[in-house]
Amino acid sequence: MSALAQLAQISGVVGAALPLLISVIQRASWSESTRSLVAFGACVVAAGVAAVAAGDLTLTNYGTSLLVVFGTARTTYAGLWKPTGVAGKVEDATTPAQGPQAPAQGTEPGEGSYDPEETAGDDTEAYSTPHAVPLDALRQADILRGLPS
Repeated sequence: MSALAQLAQISGVVGAALPLLISVIQRASWSESTRSLVAFGACVVAAGVAAVAAGDLTLTNYGTSLLVVFGTARTTYAGLWKPTGVAGKVEDATTPAQGPQAPAQGTEPGEGSYDPEETAGDDTEAYSTPHAVPLDALRQADILRGLPS
């Protein structure tokens, strides 16, 4: 087997498993841009590890490994790990649980907090989520945007 084929195989295996490792690192509360940068940074590091494991760390081999690792990681995440829910379950299982949060300074208990019982109106009763927007507000927003109601 040629050195390039060996590099491609190692990089492919690393890239296929990398989304699970990235899921361990990432947190659901991070912005999409932060999550993307962390994922790409993991690919950069993993490509170097794969090139070293193949036995020859040169700029050409590193570039080849980076392309294979990134392409494989992106493809397996979008085609396997995300649709099956495995990546999300790994992320949920490895995200530290946050305890109850203390009220903001200067507020009484309950003041400034969200209580769905206080804000529920006639239009929100049909929804199962406390974050429903009243239908009248949506109609007004559509009229303001010039959309037909």
